[in-house]
Amino acid sequence: MEEIKEKIKEYFPESEFKINYDSEEDEYEILSNSETNDLCLLFKIDGDHIIIEQLNKCKTSGKQNLINIENFATSIPNINYISLMDKSMLRLCENIAIKLNIFLILCNNESWYNTKGYYSKTNHTDSQINNSIQINRNIINFLNECFEKNNIKDETKIKQLLDGIQLFTSDDVNKLSVKGFFNIVKEIMKTESNFCQDKYIWFRNILITIYFSKLLQYDMILTKDIVRKVGSKKRKSRSKKRKSMSKIQVK
Repeated sequence: MEEIKEKIKEYFPESEFKINYDSEEDEYEILSNSETNDLCLLFKIDGDHIIIEQLNKCKTSGKQNLINIENFATSIPNINYISLMDKSMLRLCENIAIKLNIFLILCNNESWYNTKGYYSKTNHTDSQINNSIQINRNIINFLNECFEKNNIKDETKIKQLLDGIQLFTSDDVNKLSVKGFFNIVKEIMKTESNFCQDKYIWFRNILITIYFSKLLQYDMILTKDIVRKVGSKKRKSRSKKRKSMSKIQVK
């Protein structure tokens, strides 16, 4: 285990991180080297693969922590892939957190992990086909079916939920797609600093309603194969040799 810890330090240096190993759980814990000791990454090595159990933003970004663990995995010859369960949440306010995977699929048919090369081994293509159809539907028709799937029948409540769209846009809802609406929300979020607002409570609740409707398909168990460059230096040197030889022949 000490050898593994030393190898981890190459990608998570002690100047920035603390590394703990839990022998009972057989887990490696990467903490930020700060007063708060924020959890950056929790993972275990299981035979030929790494299982990421938690990935967080700490002193470094979640993206950078993912890059670091991928580089570590590449350096271990017998590691063939990384797996994880996408439980990604985006905390907007103390009491408002949204399902990031669902939100991003509604925007562009890809979760954050999908954009980093992590996919379901079983049904990624089928899910994308289904989700593409769903997010290109009219927003009102789509939400009404979500309400039906959630057994929401009270007309007053349905009206209140649909009226929430106007919290983000005054566009004609009859001409607005699901994808169009959630990209509007995404752009507005880039310009705001205060998310402790009623409209974001509505936003959180509507994402929960969409999630439980199961109109979108998303297998949260994702994997990414480790790809290693084999013999690239050798090929490069041979290429240089051929070039030099060709110059000699020209002369």
